[in-house]
Amino acid sequence: MITNVILKADMKPSIPDARSAPTAPVATAPPPAPTAPAAPSPVAAHPSGWTCGGKTTCGQMSGCDEAKLYLTQCGLKSLDRDGDGVPCASLCNR
Repeated sequence: MITNVILKADMKPSIPDARSAPTAPVATAPPPAPTAPAAPSPVAAHPSGWTCGGKTTCGQMSGCDEAKLYLTQCGLKSLDRDGDGVPCASLCNR
């Protein structure tokens, strides 16, 4: 009976396939940092000279008209806590 015997000396060294070779991780750029919303620009929005900017609370407003300007023209939604469209209840619901 004859058997085929392969000796190590007869074996050719194997060359790793490029498709199966481990690859180094690819460096990626970090995601951009979140940016804060831009503050309203100080633009005259009322005949009396009121402008957007600087004031952030009802206590800083001179009256209901100024509070309405800050809510509608400047986008200061925090002045309308209950969401009824009327800013600064302490000033506008007298």
